[in-house]
Amino acid sequence: MVNSDDYAGKKLRIDDSCAHCSDPITIEVENGRLTRIDPPTTYVQRGGG
Repeated sequence: MVNSDDYAGKKLRIDDSCAHCSDPITIEVENGRLTRIDPPTTYVQRGGG
């Protein structure tokens, strides 16, 4: 999603929660680059298909 041409040049914010403990997770992406990951220990898998 974050590398899709549909979002090129846009800033995205993804709010989710941990599947194990329900703690909140925030990820921000701008121009295909991660600009914010909270908490910083969050594992973000990038890929495509």
